[in-house]
Amino acid sequence: MKKFIKQFAGHTPSEYTCNAGVLSFSNCSDIEINNSELYGCGSVGISTYRTKRLNCVDTIIDHCSLRAVDIQRSEKINFTGCKLLNHEAYSNIVYAYISKEVTFEKCEFTDNNSFEWSFFEVWGNTDLLIDKCKIVNNLQPRYGTWDASAYFFKTQEIDGGSTSKITVKDTEITNNRCDYFCDDENSVTFENCKISDNEWEE
Repeated sequence: MKKFIKQFAGHTPSEYTCNAGVLSFSNCSDIEINNSELYGCGSVGISTYRTKRLNCVDTIIDHCSLRAVDIQRSEKINFTGCKLLNHEAYSNIVYAYISKEVTFEKCEFTDNNSFEWSFFEVWGNTDLLIDKCKIVNNLQPRYGTWDASAYFFKTQEIDGGSTSKITVKDTEITNNRCDYFCDDENSVTFENCKISDNEWEE
């Protein structure tokens, strides 16, 4: 077990001049991140590649310049009681690709106001669970966005098909703004969620 406990890690160059992430795991297993803060402008707060069994608990991830979390070809990646907030990320907040058992439980996604792509982007036969979370006050900017079709929940791939699944349970989704809510209603499931005072075209 590799443990990161009470860590305060990040980068402090001027805005958008940093291309390095904060914590990156490749071909790793059995990782615990607990009671830490990972800050930008590290480009990505936590990234995984071919990694198994990562648990991130009670950790703040903030002010990253590309995205908060990037998960690729990984499995059993769990975030519990974490806060993902105040990101200047110009792409997504959460990106997951060809991954299994990715879970956010009792997490807060708040005040992320620069994303120009999709908020959650899930591709490649990935399953993502969002359980008992708060997704509040996240605003896609309305000026100069290069992607005119940004989706809050995105599962469709380049060919227009969708092989991934997002399940959202017992979660509050309030006061958010994005071009569209989701691109494939058959791939995103909502169970007992509070969804109100959001701004999107669909």
